[in-house]
Amino acid sequence: MSNLHAHLVSKALIAISRGHLEFIGFSYPPFPFLLTAVHPTTLTPSLWAALASGVLLWTLWEQLSDIEVPVILRAALVLVFVAPAPTAFLLTQSLNGAFSLMFYALAWRSFLRFIKERLTWAGFNGGLWLGIAFFFNVYALFWGILYAASTFLLYRLYHTAKQREERQTVWAMGFILIFPPLLTFSAWSYLSWIFTGSPLQFLKDPSGPIYAFFRPNAASTYTLWQAAKLTAVDLFRLPVVWVAGILCALDSWIWGAVYALIIVGITLMRSWGFVYPEALAQGTFMIMVLMALPTRLTRPRRILLALAVVLQAILVVLMPSRTPEVRAWQNALTADHPAVQDQLEEAIAQQLAKAPRHSILADDRNAYRFIARGHTAEPYLLPMDATYTTAVVNPQEYVSYVLVAEKQTPGEPLGTRYAYQAPPGFVLSATWPGWRLYRRKDAPPLLSLSAP
Repeated sequence: MSNLHAHLVSKALIAISRGHLEFIGFSYPPFPFLLTAVHPTTLTPSLWAALASGVLLWTLWEQLSDIEVPVILRAALVLVFVAPAPTAFLLTQSLNGAFSLMFYALAWRSFLRFIKERLTWAGFNGGLWLGIAFFFNVYALFWGILYAASTFLLYRLYHTAKQREERQTVWAMGFILIFPPLLTFSAWSYLSWIFTGSPLQFLKDPSGPIYAFFRPNAASTYTLWQAAKLTAVDLFRLPVVWVAGILCALDSWIWGAVYALIIVGITLMRSWGFVYPEALAQGTFMIMVLMALPTRLTRPRRILLALAVVLQAILVVLMPSRTPEVRAWQNALTADHPAVQDQLEEAIAQQLAKAPRHSILADDRNAYRFIARGHTAEPYLLPMDATYTTAVVNPQEYVSYVLVAEKQTPGEPLGTRYAYQAPPGFVLSATWPGWRLYRRKDAPPLLSLSAP
């Protein structure tokens, strides 16, 4: 189970156990939480992600069916899209990432029809998909800007000289695409300003590190050169993108300019501090070029595309992901037995779940994996509970156990107070890598000193 899915499940379990959906809080993006809350189990986010991935792959297959290539090459293109570990991880272990790519593909397909055939309804569809996508991923706004900017370029390619003189038309076409994501972004920013005092707080809230789209620490921001190198590495892993992009650019330099927009855009966002993940970047590149391939490809071009597929398949095997969680997930899939860390975490979570209601003082920003794996938030006294603040100061009066992460999270008071010293009236009951469990002296032990 990914950290993202564990975070979603724990938030949903907390809201259900407390009987208030609003306890999810002002979490962004909201739709992944709401979908998980339908039936909060460790499998629910993955099932939703699989559904979105199925729609995404169907959309990609349908778009490729318009291209005159053998079915086996079409299938190979879809396969190399899914095969890289970062993409496979995103499509199965990132509910919001899978839905984001799905909406991106649907919007891109509608956008191409909008531009090529001047179908107004297709433009509205594209904008609508991007508007919905914002509630899964903030980068929907970036995609809306990209599509609107691409309109001014591609309009020249697919329309007559007389039509190109209709400047009001192209402006209207761009506005149709950018308006829905801009509206949803403005609405959510307004709500953020009303409730937090900062319109962009939802992008950089340290209390929600899973969704830190904007890096809160200036030291962690990439320079433009570092961001460019990251983007170059992403592209290096995708020979199909190079070849497909070149094939499109050979038909018209305008397509080369459109592809340059996405590359420069992702690079600039990373240099400005936005966390545009490896998997999302690779998925964006692949979708954009594959769905825009020329309808007719000569035999030499088809051969070149097939060679790119083979080369990309080789790179998938030879080049591991640079994201630690993706590498750990990949190792877990190929291992003969579950990782020791996963077994330990599962065993501890199940034992903690047996504790009495509100008897464990914890912070769900750190303990979310134990809540998710234990399938309940009942034993925990958490920051959204009325007595939490008082319990942190005087835990002996409110709880029997205190669960503390040794690595402190910004804004989290438990670690600051008790990461390395027991609260008054408590003793160290158990330790395992990264965690400490304190027990009130008159309470029975939940775990042994060496965790199971």
